Amino acid sequence: MSLTASPSRNVSICLIWLKSRYGVRFSLQLGKEEAVLSITMHPIICDDWSLRIFMRELAIHYHAFAAGKLSPLLELPIQYADFVYWQRERLKEVALKEQLAYWKQQLYGASPMLKQPAERGSLMTQTPRGAKRSLTFPKMLVDELKDLSRREGATLFMTLFAAFGQCFITIQDKTIL
Repeated sequence: MSLTASPSRNVSICLIWLKSRYGVRFSLQLGKEEAVLSITMHPIICDDWSLRIFMRELAIHYHAFAAGKLSPLLELPIQYADFVYWQRERLKEVALKEQLAYWKQQLYGASPMLKQPAERGSLMTQTPRGAKRSLTFPKMLVDELKDLSRREGATLFMTLFAAFGQCFITIQDKTIL
């Protein structure tokens, strides 16, 4: 992790960046009258369900801090490192081989790379240029997608991501389902 601070043109504001190798970045702008906290997370570490928990607990910490109190949240009985250890122990030689055999069978014959259609050739170097498109879906459609996600034990993000992936497969005239 690296923590850096840099004063802006306005002396009353200080910008603090906390960068992490875990796919999350925090930015805190402190002013005379207000403070702004920006949090950027990579989608692989945060889905909607996790984000709601994170925001709820952040609010609890904020209100406790603002009142001059300690956090009312108890420390979790297990940490991520405990989970990683448990997973490694669980996937010793035999279980790992079984899992690898299963996924090799499931993915046998799958295309190694998804070809994406493009209007023009790919760039030789990556640039930060991009575009943003906003879409508004009818409430009925969103409600039905949420119901589908709930029935399948998935988040809405997972359902939409699967649909997005299926669009690419369909474009390639291949079926995944």
